[in-house]
Amino acid sequence: MDGRGGFPPIITVLLFLVVIAAAVIVGWWFISVHTKAVGKPVLSVIGGVYADPGGNVVFTLANDGSVDYSGDVCVRLPNGERGCKTVAVPAGNTTKVEITGLNLTGLPKSYEVVIETRAGEMKVVCETIAPIGG
Repeated sequence: MDGRGGFPPIITVLLFLVVIAAAVIVGWWFISVHTKAVGKPVLSVIGGVYADPGGNVVFTLANDGSVDYSGDVCVRLPNGERGCKTVAVPAGNTTKVEITGLNLTGLPKSYEVVIETRAGEMKVVCETIAPIGG
C-alpha cells in the first residue's frame, strides 16, 4: 500500500474472481435442481374415480410432466383391498385406467381411495355407480 489506503490491485482481481466463481457455482446448482424437478412425470386424476358392483375401478390418469410415465398404477381401498395395472401415459396425454377384480363388499356409496404410482400417491374420492348387491 502506498499510504493512500485501499486494496492492492492483486487483491481486487482475486476478490473479483472469487465472486465470479461463486456466481457460477450457484447458477449451476440452481439449473441442476430445476432440471431434475421438471424432468419427471406429473400425474393427476382427471374427472372422477368410479367403481361398479363387479369390482372394477375406472378413472383417467393425466401426465402433465415433461417425461413419459410407464409403470404400475395401484388403487388401495379403505377395506384393505389393493389392485394394480401396468399403464403407459405419454407426457402431455391421458390414459383410461381400469383395475378389475376388487372386493367392494361393505363399502359405502362414496369413499376415499389412494392411487399409488412411482411418481407419488393421490387421495381421491371414489363413487360407486350402482348399489352393491342390488
